[in-house]
Amino acid sequence: TLTLLSLKQALWSHRGIAAVSLGAVIARHGRSATLLLAMTLLTVFSIQYWFKLERETALIRERIIEEKKTLVKTVVRTTAERLGHHQRQLTVQGLSTAAVRQHLIDQIAEVRFSHGDGYFFVYDFDGTELLNPSQGEVRGRNRYDLEDADGVRVVQALIAAGRQPDGGYLRYKWIRPGTDFPVDKLSYACVIPGHPWIVGTGIYLDDITAALDTNRKRLIRSFSFDIAATLLAGTIVLVAMVLLSRRFSRRIDTELAQLTDGLQAHGRLGGRLASDSYSIREFRSIAAGAGKAFADLEAARHNQRFLLDNIHIQVWYLTDEATYGAVNQAHADFLGKPAAEVAFRELSAVLPAEALARMRRGNRQVFARAVPLRTEEWVPDAAGNRRLVSIQRTPYLD
Repeated sequence: TLTLLSLKQALWSHRGIAAVSLGAVIARHGRSATLLLAMTLLTVFSIQYWFKLERETALIRERIIEEKKTLVKTVVRTTAERLGHHQRQLTVQGLSTAAVRQHLIDQIAEVRFSHGDGYFFVYDFDGTELLNPSQGEVRGRNRYDLEDADGVRVVQALIAAGRQPDGGYLRYKWIRPGTDFPVDKLSYACVIPGHPWIVGTGIYLDDITAALDTNRKRLIRSFSFDIAATLLAGTIVLVAMVLLSRRFSRRIDTELAQLTDGLQAHGRLGGRLASDSYSIREFRSIAAGAGKAFADLEAARHNQRFLLDNIHIQVWYLTDEATYGAVNQAHADFLGKPAAEVAFRELSAVLPAEALARMRRGNRQVFARAVPLRTEEWVPDAAGNRRLVSIQRTPYLD
């Protein structure tokens, strides 16, 4: 759109030199104008679309990984604190140290999350593997010097990360259960209070990469087809303009201006390009192709929403301390309501009374101070079960 406008403004800017209609220019310099317009439109559209695709893919990947990191950290720290609490209770009951440790190992071995795919591993500070459900045959062995495919000493690094005051993350290669080859894995580990052990869990990153790559390839194929169709239609239009310019130059100029205005208006306001409003068949093809390209961009934004609604991290925002904005599907499922019945509703109409006061108190603090706030709160889910939820509130205020 900007290319067409710039070309027309340049042609009409100086009297006696370029003060001629576009139809006359095409009549005199048909081949040059055809090559210039086709290459400019193709190059500008391709560059803009490519950079947008790369930027949005990178942002989505980063956002998903950050959400996954928050998930694994939350479940590990919650489990470690729970185990530390059980250890103190069992010690008070008079159980021996060995019995207490075996009880904790048996307890954590049964824990699963993320639809049963998530499990915990436990190492002592010397590198002995106390628990790893994916590799039960090596339980009890010292794996302190274990290296991954890239030479990372995984157990040593996990112990070092876990012994940090707030725990730590490690990215390494690991063989996924049910496969024979290593893939990227991101794990978080921390110390179990009262024990010289670290507990941790992780996520395999190949699922994220595969989903993003599939979506990216589909968009590129669609984009390539649109570019080819638009370029072909544009070439036909320009050839026809060269052959029939004297007779149709005025009509071409009029309809080209109409198409330019339509593309500009579509980019600003959205909506449908009325391709049937052109009397020249090739212009109709250009309008239809451009409309499809805009529709593909809208589909890409829809795919982003799809990704947000298919992660297990609950995401929502508030318009004020007492009112929901939009919510993702995970949060709506937790509350046991359709997303449409939660979004843009008063918190008091959605949350039970026992959770409402705590939620509003935290919200009020973030809105008043405009600083992030992280809390852990007991919130009843849709079935009435009280669940310990880690809530990260981040202000985004105009």
